[in-house]
Amino acid sequence: MAGSVDRGAHSHHLRSRHHPVVAAPDGPAEMNPVIRIHPADDVVIARQQLLGGTRIATEGITISGLIPPGHKVAVRAIAAGEPVRRYNQIIGTATQPIAAGQHVHTHNLAFSRFDRGHAVGGDVRPVTYVDTPAKFEGIKRGDGRVATRNYIGVLTSVNCSATVARAIADHFRRDIHPEALAAFPNVDGIVALTHGAGCATDSEGEGLQVLRRTLAGYARHANFAAVIVVGLGCETNQIQGLLAQEGLREGAKLVTFSIQDTGGTAKSVARGIEVVKGLLAEANAVKREPVPASHLIVGLQCGGSDGYSGISANPGLGAAVDLLVRYGGTAVLSETPEIYGGEHLLLQRAVSQAVADKLEARLQWWTDYCARHTPRWTTTPRRATRQAASPPFWKSLWAPSPKAAPHPWSMCTNTRNPSLPKALSIWTHRATTPCRPPDRWRVVRT
Repeated sequence: MAGSVDRGAHSHHLRSRHHPVVAAPDGPAEMNPVIRIHPADDVVIARQQLLGGTRIATEGITISGLIPPGHKVAVRAIAAGEPVRRYNQIIGTATQPIAAGQHVHTHNLAFSRFDRGHAVGGDVRPVTYVDTPAKFEGIKRGDGRVATRNYIGVLTSVNCSATVARAIADHFRRDIHPEALAAFPNVDGIVALTHGAGCATDSEGEGLQVLRRTLAGYARHANFAAVIVVGLGCETNQIQGLLAQEGLREGAKLVTFSIQDTGGTAKSVARGIEVVKGLLAEANAVKREPVPASHLIVGLQCGGSDGYSGISANPGLGAAVDLLVRYGGTAVLSETPEIYGGEHLLLQRAVSQAVADKLEARLQWWTDYCARHTPRWTTTPRRATRQAASPPFWKSLWAPSPKAAPHPWSMCTNTRNPSLPKALSIWTHRATTPCRPPDRWRVVRT
């Protein structure tokens, strides 16, 4: 790399210098068309679409060709094989010579593994807790947990029962049938959580195990006053197998039935509606009261990523997590593929070698898993994600770190229903959501 420069601390990107205003040569001051994240970076980010020939005065470069918004622009000449920095971190290696002002993306930048020389626990900073506890209006459950919402859930063991589950939930939608919940103001709603799996799959495979853990997590969630599980009857993911594996028991707050045993779709919808009606009175018998913010558990997961995520939403979430942890709350960073390649930043903040070893073991498991099931790592992101200046790993490596804020993390797990510490934890799993809540509703997952 030509010349030398002080790289500074890796967390500098949380204090990005955006150079918001520049003076135009022949007019009034205007917004700088690029964003520089760190003084040592080899690229800047296009704030807007940049046309060839555009002069970027703050960087002393002229744009070569069309640069889409959110994409990277080289600020110096980069030789083939040379590392490229963004966030003051190496995000890849140039696969061909790149001139200053050129577009930097998948056509000339490749992901590569190398020793980043991290020191486990080298960046652990003590948490400064807030003396005066914050409070929120929560719902105390009988087991001591606190809910932020009060729903009845309709889960499905298989994709074949999704239509029935949605029909049951739709019967109680306040925008369609306002009378259905009129007598139950403390019930936030009835929600169906459906998915596209549960059958024609390996009964011992990882996919089914992840699905079952996810369903069990919803069934136990504090935000549910009660849960119904609807199956088809002949699926691989048999309801009784799900309950046995995950240690769940049917009872007043967990009701199950199958479409085939009930006699078809129409009868199953009617049965589900009646079951929900029988659960509403107890679900409504709750009240909100001030409770400490230390009861809050916030899960962080990537979605809809683009070239701006790592410099806007993620640092914002990081600041929120930082505040939550200072008030004694819990934050969970998830999705193994989104961490891969940037794990050195997290390992530097592990509270112990044992905790760091768990993360490295899970990452190695993921590497082995992908070697068996996918041809290469770059198959992970969606085409839309790549087009949005968010190619594999280069976005996701640095995205989790600002999300997690500067506090140390103290747990790494992939188990079901773990006992989470009042701190930042990492929960490793695949970059998919087996059960996706509808857009009008989101559950805070634990």
